[in-house]
Amino acid sequence: MEHGLLHVDLARVLPDSVVQNDHDQNRKVRAMHEQDDTTKTNGPPIVYIRKVAVANLPRDVRKQARGLDTLYAIGSETGEQLALVKNRNLAFMVARQHDCTPVSVH
Repeated sequence: MEHGLLHVDLARVLPDSVVQNDHDQNRKVRAMHEQDDTTKTNGPPIVYIRKVAVANLPRDVRKQARGLDTLYAIGSETGEQLALVKNRNLAFMVARQHDCTPVSVH
């Protein structure tokens, strides 16, 4: 898990989710900014930060988590999984770096 950031697409049904590169991640963030009017908010898009148990993730993702018990998921307003990171502070930082407003979900 280089720099604590792990990009994955957990919306896929397959257990062996593919780790995505930065290009794919940036495409998703751009698409999130271009959502239709029914999901738009005033100002920067909202992303949701939540704690995720590593044990509940696909095998390939668990291997990359290298002994961590939890990761933090960053999700779009529509529920699409955008990224997984190693801690809450990093999740908020990544969201803000992509011009999004992070909101904690419990």
